Amino acid sequence: MQNRLRLTGRVEVAELIALYRRASLVVVPSRYEGFGLPAVEAMACGAPVVATRAGALPEVIDLTGGGVLAERDDPASLSQAIRVLLENTEMRAMMAKRGREQVVEKLSWPQVAAATADVYAETLERSRRGLPTTTTTSDRVGH
Repeated sequence: MQNRLRLTGRVEVAELIALYRRASLVVVPSRYEGFGLPAVEAMACGAPVVATRAGALPEVIDLTGGGVLAERDDPASLSQAIRVLLENTEMRAMMAKRGREQVVEKLSWPQVAAATADVYAETLERSRRGLPTTTTTSDRVGH
């Protein structure tokens, strides 16, 4: 097993991209996670992801289809999810392709910037018309 697992510590961006591209899969075993940038970065580089149900990771995985979820704080669940992907080459390839496509389509910086600008424009327009503004969260729109 030692020849199949490499612990790197901190790496430069170029090396990180190369590592993501070479990985059979990327594991994001977070207990708490804001947006899930490591998972998105991995999928952008064509690596399928095993992530835990923490923070926004379920939303990112559901949005992209680029990975599977394991229960947070559950080593057996995490181990099983890793095993399923490692044993299924076709599933990994499909998730890698779909994850990359969806990240580029929905989560790349131009798309995020455009969506943010749209929310600002809508808020300004509502304010100009004297209407109360609504908020958008990852949970629900308008709350």
